[in-house]
Amino acid sequence: MTAEKIYSEGAAVGSAYFDNLITYDVISEEAIDEYYDNLISFNLQKKSRLDAKISIRAAKNRIVRIVFIAVIMATLFGMTIFLKAEINERERSIVKLTSQVENLARENTDKKKRLDDSTNILFIKEKAMDLGMNYAGKEAIVYYTVGKDDYMRSYTY
Repeated sequence: MTAEKIYSEGAAVGSAYFDNLITYDVISEEAIDEYYDNLISFNLQKKSRLDAKISIRAAKNRIVRIVFIAVIMATLFGMTIFLKAEINERERSIVKLTSQVENLARENTDKKKRLDDSTNILFIKEKAMDLGMNYAGKEAIVYYTVGKDDYMRSYTY
């Protein structure tokens, strides 16, 4: 067999031919086209798998963000409810204390009135006369004089 014949047959079947004991692989154009078509389809499949992984990762990230935001919102909502409950409790406490202040003010007014009534000069005079006391006579009154050497100091603040 000659090299040309081997080359032509090899080119037809995709075999190898020999030239000076060197082996050359001969590949037909159809085989090359099929190889590149397979490579393209493999790369497209690989790209679609990578796109699927990327979309799954993006979906996971979205879910994580949504859960994180939901947790923050729930925490804020809980804090709002807690603070509102605390405000309501303090308002009730203020109302209770205000009521106590009003009661104490009313009691204070009543006690002032009783004190004023008990120190009323006419009331004291009537009580004293009921107990048998009279006005002091002229003999019961004692007058005294103060010497001029006495003095009083006045301090102002």
